[in-house]
This record gives sequence, structure tokens and C-alpha cells, in this order.
Amino acid sequence: MTLPAERRASVWYASIVAAVIVVVIGAQLAAGEYTQFFVDFKVPYCAAQVMLHGSDPYRFGSLTVCEHTVAVPPYVPPLRASDPTLEPPPIPPYEMLPFLALAQLPFAIALALWMGANIGCCAVAADLLRRALPTVPPVFIGVAIVVSAVPVGLDLAQFTGIVLLAVTGLGIALRDRKPAALAWWLVVAALQPHVALPAAVALLARHAGRVAVLRAGAAIALVSAVLFGALTVEFVTRVLPGTAVVNLIDAVQVSFVSAPASLGVPLGPILLASRVIYIGAIVFGAVAAVRIAGRSGRPEALPWIGTAIGTLGAPYLHLQQVTLVLPAALLLIEIGPSRRWTQLAVYGLAMPWAALVMQSWGPWFALGSGVAAWRQATPRGLLAPAGTALLLLAILTAAAYGFTVLRQPEVLPGPVATGADAWAPFIVAQAHAFGLATLPARLLTWAAGLLLIVLTGLAAFAPATVRRPAGAAVR
Repeated sequence: MTLPAERRASVWYASIVAAVIVVVIGAQLAAGEYTQFFVDFKVPYCAAQVMLHGSDPYRFGSLTVCEHTVAVPPYVPPLRASDPTLEPPPIPPYEMLPFLALAQLPFAIALALWMGANIGCCAVAADLLRRALPTVPPVFIGVAIVVSAVPVGLDLAQFTGIVLLAVTGLGIALRDRKPAALAWWLVVAALQPHVALPAAVALLARHAGRVAVLRAGAAIALVSAVLFGALTVEFVTRVLPGTAVVNLIDAVQVSFVSAPASLGVPLGPILLASRVIYIGAIVFGAVAAVRIAGRSGRPEALPWIGTAIGTLGAPYLHLQQVTLVLPAALLLIEIGPSRRWTQLAVYGLAMPWAALVMQSWGPWFALGSGVAAWRQATPRGLLAPAGTALLLLAILTAAAYGFTVLRQPEVLPGPVATGADAWAPFIVAQAHAFGLATLPARLLTWAAGLLLIVLTGLAAFAPATVRRPAGAAVR
């Protein structure tokens, strides 16, 4: 049977994106430099195994035996005897459901299925964005997703691909008026709760969105109460507060409040500021999303813009979560006030600067992906600022590379109750070791994030700044 032309194009495009992702990950593995590939899959996998045996996954020591034994050497190395347990699952119990199924499989098989799902979801998300944004060059979309998702999200085996597809699906479902699909994608997006929350708030502006939020919220609440009642209470009252403090001082996260934490400012004021910024970002994102959706006639802007601004303002923003800003940023290339400056913002957000500074292959990866994007979509006027950013990255890498020997400080925790308490000394030592080394690189991400926020504000409130490209959305 012959597929329609558009379906054939989708299959080819998604296949190419998936193949490039596999090649890039393979090249990183072959380099043998980054020794923690897929390490984050250990955490929920071991937590699920602990739960299957009737134990509490949030308690210190509960994951230690599993985490010291499961590995696919050399890509998921075992911990050293003096290492603390890996960070306990900083996620609510309802997120354990898919891992409870995977934990019944051998680790290598479960990891392969998880990675295959994430790579496939990245490819499908790229194709959906290609079809929804026909005036944005497909190669630019593909390159942005590959360079954003792979170096941190997929090489650590995070949720990146699955949640990126969920965020993309939110916009497509709202555009196509499919409330059941909207609720489903919101449940999947809740694998990253602080990402799903701003999307949910923005969706409340539409009747279909309100129905979807109620359905998704009811489903998550029911699962949390019925299947994981005691663990849910423990997570909210004990694990979440401890995890929030630990995350604030993580030296490689890129939230706007991470800099003062890395510089030793007391955590009390930073915690308060982080909450105020997050609430403000959610409100601003929702209001701007409503305005942009109305002015452009693009309902998909509602969850995409809301998610992007809320995510950028979150207290904890890891590099793989920046990938979830891309649907909104790519949409603003098509309808926003400045195609040129929005492309620069996309470049700055897609490039995982802090991660690349810590790896010697960083400048080469940045240079190759940047050239691929420029040749397709970037005006020549952007070559100077983007080239300057690449030069700065190379200098920072040369200056900071000596700090990589301190990436895994050995810390023996004292008496603790939860896994987050045990993880805190490790993160503190890590922040002291190379927090300042990553600070200049994080500035590049902050600058790009602020640029996107400004462009969003202009698109929402400045007169005559939103464009309506002919045939801009494939219905």
C-alpha cells in the first residue's frame, strides 16, 4: 500500500531525526569521556523495584543495593563504595507507574525500551512541529530538538522525549479540538509536574482546557490517593521540601535563582524569591499565552507559551527541561515580532551550554550543530553574535576543564532520614567544586531565556507585532 505524500514525508522526517539522535548518542558513548550515561534511569528503576518488594523508595539506603548492582558497563557504571546512593526519586509516587512495569524486566532490556520510547517521542514531536509550523525550516526544527535533547536529557535517560511530545501534543490537541487527547497529554506532561502546572494554568482560559485539567487532575489525584496514599503524603510533607533545597544549590541547573545559591547567598531568601518568581512566571505566561493565541488565531500558543514561560521561571530548571520550551520558541519564529532574534533565542536555549563546558567535545558539538542550523535558517546578521557565543564557550571550556576532576566528590553522609538528606552533602560538595566554573556558561542560557520572555511580552502586548502567516497551521 502506498502512503499519502504527507504521511511519507512524516515517516522520513521522523526517521531521520531518530537516526541522528542515535548517531549523536553513539558518538558520545564512543568518546568514552562522559561516564554517567543513562545513570538517571537507575533511580526510578531501582525505586520501582524497592516498591515491588514493599519498601519505601524515599528512605535513605533503600535504593543502595539495587543502584550498586544494576549497570550496563561501562555506560551505567556502578557506584564506588564511598559514594552516597544516587539521588532518590525527586518525583511523586504516581510517576512510578511506568517504572513499576519496567522494573519487572532485566535492567538492560528495560533501559533499551525506555531509550527507544524517548528517541521515538523526540522524532514524532519534531514531525508534529514541522507540520504545525510550515514556515520554519524543518532542518532548523530537527537540529534544535537534537542538540537540546541529546547531550543531557537522553544521555542521562531522563523523561525528555516523552514530555516534549506531551507538550507538543497539548498544542495540537487544543488546536484540533480534541478534549480527551488534551487530558491525556496533560497527564503525560505531569511526569514533570513543574512543567505541567503552568500548562494547566494557561489551559484554564479555554472551556476545553478546563475540562481537560479537571480530568487530568482527577486521574492523578485518584491514582495518588488509592495506589500510593502513604507515599504521596510522605512525598509532599518530607521529600519535596528537602528536594527543593537540594535542587537550588545544584551547580548545573539553570534557573534564575541558581546563581545566588551557587555564590553562597542564604537559602531562606532564595527559597522565597524562587516561589515569587515561579508564581509570577506562571501568571505572566498564562496571560501572554491568552493574548498571543487570540491575536494570532493560533490556539496551540496557549499551552506552548504557558509552558515555556512557567518552565523558565521554575525554581529548578535542569538543562533537559529547557527542551520543553522549544515548541513555544519555534512558534514565535513564525508569528512573533522578530524572526531573527527569536532564532537566536532558540539557538541559545537549545544549546546545553553548562553541560558542554564540562566536556572537551563541547565546542565541537556546538560548532557543528550551529553551522547546520545557520545554513538552513539563520540570517547572516546572526553569525556575529552566535559566533561570539561559540568563541566564549570555547574559552570557558578551556578555562573550566580542570574542574572536571572534581565532578564526583566523595562524600560520606551522616545520620539522615530520607534519601534527599543523604544527597544534600554530595550536591554541596559538587557546588563548591565547580559551581563558579559553570556560572558563566549558565549566563548564556539565562540571556536566551530572558530574550524569549521579552519577545513573548512584545508578541502579547505590543501593537502590530504578531504575524498571521498564510497557511501557518496544518489543520
